[in-house]
Amino acid sequence: AGCTSETETIIETNDDIINQTGTTAQMSQFGSDFFVINTDLGQRFHPTNLPYDFKRVELRVLFSGKTGEIPPNVRLAAIPLVLSRIEIDIK
Repeated sequence: AGCTSETETIIETNDDIINQTGTTAQMSQFGSDFFVINTDLGQRFHPTNLPYDFKRVELRVLFSGKTGEIPPNVRLAAIPLVLSRIEIDIK
């Protein structure tokens, strides 16, 4: 259980994100496309477990989850996020 290979990355979670609202968008980095959530507070998250039904551009969402730590000297387009809850924001 405590073993890792050179190709495996362990992401330790820290801050909780609770009931934030935002809009989904599609981005491209390092030759691959992925979805992000741009929050109403100006943050950008990359949900690593975004359900297929939410992979749409300009979808308003309400979500909660755990952020992942970005390693030192690594620049990412968005903060990694493991979703614990997501729903369409109908407000």
